[in-house]
Amino acid sequence: MDGSLKEQMVQVFHRLHKTKWAGLFANADMDLTALGLMRCISCNSADSDCNVYMVDLQDQLHVSKAAISQMANHLEKKGYLSREVKKTNRRKTTIVLTPLGHQVLQEAEEEFDKALTQFIQQLGDEDARQTVRLFTRFADVISQMSNERQGDF
Repeated sequence: MDGSLKEQMVQVFHRLHKTKWAGLFANADMDLTALGLMRCISCNSADSDCNVYMVDLQDQLHVSKAAISQMANHLEKKGYLSREVKKTNRRKTTIVLTPLGHQVLQEAEEEFDKALTQFIQQLGDEDARQTVRLFTRFADVISQMSNERQGDF
């Protein structure tokens, strides 16, 4: 295998890792994970039977429970979400967006949509399709390799 290809892969992974995705948002408290968290809980309410809970968020956002708790605490301090006791089961707490949280989420989604549209326009439709195909393949291969390695232990 070509050593320079390995080096190029490492360099591009490093550049992607260092990319400031949060720069896409005017609100400095927002990033892609916070946007994802807020999107996931946007329909939560204290009286609903189909809420998304912290455990569910781990799988959906691909981050640790501690990271979700830390992010939720930060967003709660900003007034974007609150915790409500479930009316049908007072032992359960539901995370819900506040009116300010709904407003911030809507603005962030609009900003992200504009940035994504601009990204696709600059990349071009064909390259964007290829990017989706390659990143999907990349995620599949990494997931498969990770699962195989976990099976070895």
